[in-house]
Order: sequence, then C-alpha cells, then structure tokens
Amino acid sequence: MKKILLICTTLCVIGIKTVLAQKNLQAHNLTRISEVLKDTMTVCDDSIFGFKILKPKVSKYIRFFECYSSDNTIGWVMIPSDSVQIVRMSAEYNGTMLTDTSLALVQQAEDVLAYVFEELAYSQKEFPRVFTAPWFYQFKRQYLFFISQKGDTCVFVNCTSPENLIADTPDRSFIVWYDGDDSRWHATINLTKKEIIEYSVNGPRIHYVKGYNKKRKRK
Repeated sequence: MKKILLICTTLCVIGIKTVLAQKNLQAHNLTRISEVLKDTMTVCDDSIFGFKILKPKVSKYIRFFECYSSDNTIGWVMIPSDSVQIVRMSAEYNGTMLTDTSLALVQQAEDVLAYVFEELAYSQKEFPRVFTAPWFYQFKRQYLFFISQKGDTCVFVNCTSPENLIADTPDRSFIVWYDGDDSRWHATINLTKKEIIEYSVNGPRIHYVKGYNKKRKRK
C-alpha cells in the first residue's frame, strides 16, 4: 500500500512540475542591436518568404539587424529596403512592413511574446512545449515588424533551434520549414493590443505539456 501511495505521489509531483514549468515566463533582456555588415542582403521570394507583396515595383531586398542580450545573439530583425504592403498568407493579415527598427521595439516584441505565451498556457488544456521554459529561450528569432490596416504595430516572429542555425542561415535568409520535429515555430503578435494573432509549430512530431485550462485577469 505504501509503495502504491509513493508512486501516486511521485506522479502527482511530476504533473505539477509539468504545469509549473509554464508559469512566470520572462522575456529576453536585450542590450544592443546592430546591422549585419557582411553581405547578407537577400532577395525576398514571395513563395519562400511567406508573404504576398501587394505594392508593385518595389525592391524586395531585405537587410538584417542582429539583436543581442549581453554577448548572446537572440535573433535578427528583417528590414525591407522599401515600405512594402503585405498580406500574411496563413493569417490573411494585411499591413505595411516597417523600414526601420530599434532596440526598444525588439524588446517590446520579446516582452509581449512572453506575455501572450504565458496567457495561452493558462487558457489551454495542453500547450506546445517550445513555448515554455527552458525551450522558449533556446530558439533564435527572426522579427518582421509591420503596421496593420487598423494602425496597430505587429510583428511576425519566425524561430529555429540552435541545431538548425547552419542549415537555416537566419542571419541572411528567411527560415524555411521542413517536415519533422518541433525545432521551428512562428507566431504573429499584435504588440499594440498585446494579443496573439496566430501561431504554428513545425510538425508532425510536436511535444505538448499540460496547461492550466482556466482564465485569469490580464495584467
């Protein structure tokens, strides 16, 4: 009997740890941002880039700005050379790409990203593991900022795991997904409203953890 109780207690503790692993997700603390000086200008191919270009006769070249937390690279901001009207094909979300960036803007993206994923963890029965600590911090990001038709500041975040960095070359080309495990994911975030528009995890092999499955007051 004691052995059965011990096993049940152990399983309960494991279950609690699985849920608590999603609590208090903290954002990266960014310290600097700088343009990648090597030849990283890339042509934006509509089908690969994942956006339909609506405004005709514009340059499709993209510049990359590297973002750091101390000496660690967190990700890269992608900046088009022209103000380009776009529609995100998976979300059908219209907007205009920003042609400038700042440390404060990227920090805001990281703050809201951590916030919305923690909110989702509370509301879902189960949740992709990649959006929880410690996995959330391991992924390298690509940020594409745009202004929606309603005037809200939004960001498309495209992510890959450190193991994919050589193959994905996120500092000079758009991260392309492949069938397989959950080593890549993306999300579109409304920074003005602090809401998630859509998210997707590369699959089909996606690991899930338990969520809280309840609502809570917004911060």
